[in-house]
Amino acid sequence: LKNCDRLAGREVFTLACLSAKDLGPAVWRQGGTYWGYGDVFSFTTDGLAEFQSAAN
Repeated sequence: LKNCDRLAGREVFTLACLSAKDLGPAVWRQGGTYWGYGDVFSFTTDGLAEFQSAAN
């Protein structure tokens, strides 16, 4: 993946769907730590306040 070397030596957390599937291993190979989702990430607005608290 292009530019994943910019995350070398860094720890990154993202709420992006499926991002850990390819980007996670690519960052790891560059010496970084990547926390993301290997599947679809979703939420309902019924728990919007809880989501905002946990995601920010």
